[in-house]
Amino acid sequence: VHRASMLLAPSHFVAETIVERYPHLASHIRITPLAAGNEFKPTPATNELRERAGITSESRYLLFIGRVDDRKNIERMLRAFLSIPESTRANTLFVLGLSGLREDIAAFKQRNERMLRSAAIKTVYSLTTTDIVMLMSEARAFVFASLAEGFGLPVVEAMSLGKPCFLSDCTSLPEVGGKEAFYWSSFDAHHIVEVVQKGLINFDANKTKRSI
Repeated sequence: VHRASMLLAPSHFVAETIVERYPHLASHIRITPLAAGNEFKPTPATNELRERAGITSESRYLLFIGRVDDRKNIERMLRAFLSIPESTRANTLFVLGLSGLREDIAAFKQRNERMLRSAAIKTVYSLTTTDIVMLMSEARAFVFASLAEGFGLPVVEAMSLGKPCFLSDCTSLPEVGGKEAFYWSSFDAHHIVEVVQKGLINFDANKTKRSI
């Protein structure tokens, strides 16, 4: 770091974090935001992928993509989703596209065995980029309650596919999601559910206005 003539940071949050620790490097930092790849275009899921994910072409689902990691806050999202009465959920599923170390995934499954047994929760592993594009293309919305991100590339990828994104208001995520995303200011289950329900109504209403 001390010998670098320039430091590239994916977000202002990362840049500010570097400056807090190395104030003398402030003038050397350049912000270089990440972008979705060219492959992120609406793409129907294959039957093979739908079978792996436990969904059909008619399924309505919220989607999370990410590593099994405490900072991703997956368990709070699961609890919040399952707190919604089945009648209100209206057959909406929660699909988790998970990656990570084998031992972390095993521990996650053991810790959340009861919640993962719910028919409304679907988990799928070993996703390729093409798989992610297809799952995002058919998702109702993308949810990402991460506690700490340097950027949050899946958010940009989901937004490039025209999906509403529900994010925590932590670290880099408000910067990445901007005014288009919806944010959780706390992780109370009631608040998480309320933001998603109201956000989907607003998103659909604005989408209708744009199409007129």
